[in-house]
Amino acid sequence: MDRLRPIPFYRLASKKRSSAKNWQLGILLAFTAGYINAGGLFIVNRYTSHMTGIMSEAADGLALGELRQALLLTGFVFCFIAGAAATTVLVLWAKRFAMHAQFSLPLLVEAAWLVLIILLYFADAGADWLVPFTVASLCFLMGLQNALITKASTAVVRTTHITGMSTDIGIELGRLIIGSDRTGQAASVTKVTLLAVVTMSFFLGGVIGAVLIGNSGAIGLVPVILLLALVSLPALYQDARTAQRRNRRMKRQAADPTG
Repeated sequence: MDRLRPIPFYRLASKKRSSAKNWQLGILLAFTAGYINAGGLFIVNRYTSHMTGIMSEAADGLALGELRQALLLTGFVFCFIAGAAATTVLVLWAKRFAMHAQFSLPLLVEAAWLVLIILLYFADAGADWLVPFTVASLCFLMGLQNALITKASTAVVRTTHITGMSTDIGIELGRLIIGSDRTGQAASVTKVTLLAVVTMSFFLGGVIGAVLIGNSGAIGLVPVILLLALVSLPALYQDARTAQRRNRRMKRQAADPTG
């Protein structure tokens, strides 16, 4: 495991990855997931990062004969899957063109989609379709975000699934209890600490999101939108600068073919 030195904020989503970047990006995105998940409860009266709960509720609805509700809830799970698929498409597309922003594009999509949600609530907060659309959107964004850190860290870090993180903490504690060499024990202690920090970041994000969105509604999403933009825009700016230099070089070559 790389030495977990602090990484500048603007480099967390860059295409060159390390353990330090992955864990620190994971901590930040866990905060975002907790913020949106808990805050979303005040907007749509539903948590949107826990697909196990939603699928269980769909099964209950089907057993009780509530087919429409069961289909709607199952659709939310497919929105989560679609978000994960969208991240994969964006990352692979950006990688094909050697873009610096291959891990930034999904975050920018998330920020833009949250802006759309705010605008819709300002435009027509009482519309019947808005709540299911918002739930579907938040499930999509949770899938998008979770897949991003999963791909960036090669499945080492996740940000929306506390059950998985709790399981990993238990596994590492079991390794410590049964005993191993000093190197293995040190690695287990480090991983337990990091997983605990990610978990607490999710919790802290939930507290802050619940307070801000609970008091101000959808406009309370603005802080997390700014956070996502700050992380994603530097790599996009770097790609824009690279494209600008390439265009200048091509123009010089076109003007002086012999040069």
